[in-house]
Amino acid sequence: MSNVVDVVLDAVRSVGNLDAGAEVRLDARLFDSEELGIDSIGALEMLTILERELDLDIDDDELSFERLVTVQDVIDLVNELIAAPATAVD
Repeated sequence: MSNVVDVVLDAVRSVGNLDAGAEVRLDARLFDSEELGIDSIGALEMLTILERELDLDIDDDELSFERLVTVQDVIDLVNELIAAPATAVD
């Protein structure tokens, strides 16, 4: 699943206005101005990138500031969504 990590880190770098090779710690806090300082618009941009790059559909119910605190939280969410069985739509 290193591809997931790479895609998440690239998305974080993109919306956090970091250099392409910048190191991003997995425990870095997304919305902390002392760390990544991503705002709510940046978070939506990041999720849009992840949906596009990983062919995911991230439901609004999956999103909350409490659930997505660190970079690792985003990676965990993406891995959960990839591992979840597809549901049939009637």
